[in-house]
Amino acid sequence: MTGISVCMIVKNEVELLPACLASVRPFVDEICVVDTGSTDGTPDVALAAGARVEHHAWQNDFSLARNASLAMAQNPWILVVDADERLDGASSHALRTATQDAAAFAFMVIRDDLRPKGEPDQIALVRLFRNLPQIRYARPVHEDVTDSLAAIGLSAVPKLSGVHLTHLGYLPAALTRCDKLARNLAILRQRCSEAPADLFSAYKFAVSLPESAIHERQAAFAAALALVDAQPLAELDDLPFLPRLFEAAAEFFATTGHVAAALALCIRGTELFPDALLFRQYYADLLRRVGEFAAAGRLQGSIFSNRELCAIRAESLHAFRLRSSLSALAFALDEQVSLRPAVPATTEDVAVRCAYLRWAVQQGHHHEVARALGPLLQAHFERDDIKLLAGEFAWASGDRETAWVVWGGASASSEAGYRAHTWLSLVRAVRGETYAGVGPARDVASAALDNLLVQLGEGESAPDPVFEPSALARWTERWLSELRHAGRQDLADRGAARIEKQATRVRTGSNPVQAAHCCI
Repeated sequence: MTGISVCMIVKNEVELLPACLASVRPFVDEICVVDTGSTDGTPDVALAAGARVEHHAWQNDFSLARNASLAMAQNPWILVVDADERLDGASSHALRTATQDAAAFAFMVIRDDLRPKGEPDQIALVRLFRNLPQIRYARPVHEDVTDSLAAIGLSAVPKLSGVHLTHLGYLPAALTRCDKLARNLAILRQRCSEAPADLFSAYKFAVSLPESAIHERQAAFAAALALVDAQPLAELDDLPFLPRLFEAAAEFFATTGHVAAALALCIRGTELFPDALLFRQYYADLLRRVGEFAAAGRLQGSIFSNRELCAIRAESLHAFRLRSSLSALAFALDEQVSLRPAVPATTEDVAVRCAYLRWAVQQGHHHEVARALGPLLQAHFERDDIKLLAGEFAWASGDRETAWVVWGGASASSEAGYRAHTWLSLVRAVRGETYAGVGPARDVASAALDNLLVQLGEGESAPDPVFEPSALARWTERWLSELRHAGRQDLADRGAARIEKQATRVRTGSNPVQAAHCCI
């Protein structure tokens, strides 16, 4: 038997529910809806669409509500869908094919998370499984059924089903309408207090905290990583979210200026999860950001040789390809090479297209950039990478005021936005406003500019030894060249003299931090 029951929980979803039900109704045999206290007529919408509806009081626990909906199902297979999701009709054949697999108990479904900026994120979730009383949800938020699957002996990651859901929940209108982030964060905070040994909840709490809560995020990541240390090594393979925890923690440390700590996490993570390709790609990107281009290239090569593991580990092939393309372009940008990157200039992916055009600006291909920039600005001006590109093009064209305005609109929370703010520090120096450093440096470009600006301010500094010296030297020369380009030959000459004086101190050993770095 291959009948399918859709199971849902809803509350005040009268706006989103009709389209969701319309997307699943032609391809399933039953729709089971648990309403947890709607006041807007949501149950009537579900009943009108032919769904069965039951009412359960909300108890601040998603698993309780989910399991109530599973108990309603009367068919051999269950597909779990939320009101802000849509079943991709093109994957309906894959849905039926999966449920005809007599040996399977569960499948992964790919959810395409629409974002206000850039391409959709993709995440693999266990949303299609057999209707068995042993398969039930756990945890009050970010609930899933993987614990119960393991309890019945299914320790391997389920296969991909080929089914896709489109998710609207991360679009601004949806987040504003029900404040999901605040709701989930409150539940997670309570869960971590009541069950401090729950590693998954500790992970979700750390990655859900807002970027402004720096001290709380640091404590949350430390708590989650401590729980990892307490786990037997043999059990870590059964926790597929761990590579994402290590990446999120490493990025947090890197963006707060603790790059050495981020690299240490990457080294440990690649030892623990050698097949986690997205994590290894992040490690390669971080190596590039500190100027270790040779090591990044070697790691990148090893990743390409194992590309097929993406599907085995249920990781997003789209995200892997995107990161690979961006890494190749970023290498060309940071190394300032003239060899055209092996990335199609006509790619439709905005992030890759934008990075390629930044390389074209650097190489002086201004006509090509001018033709492409207008449509990108019209369609995607809110993106940080577009603002970085537009600012670099304006700067290279001599329009420093436009560059200043465009870069000022970028958010430093993204890598592109941080690079834009690094440029703003240079513009302030050109204007004579300040010679304060960029700090904390998050990549080799900002580390080089930070050191140069401190030298211009007659301060004493030594670049963080985590950044590769030859890459620092190349970027220092790049920033000196940009000062000359902006008509500040005086600053360039003074900066070059101060940098040479610093180098002399290093060579004679009078700067202990740099002298130690030279011996590494």
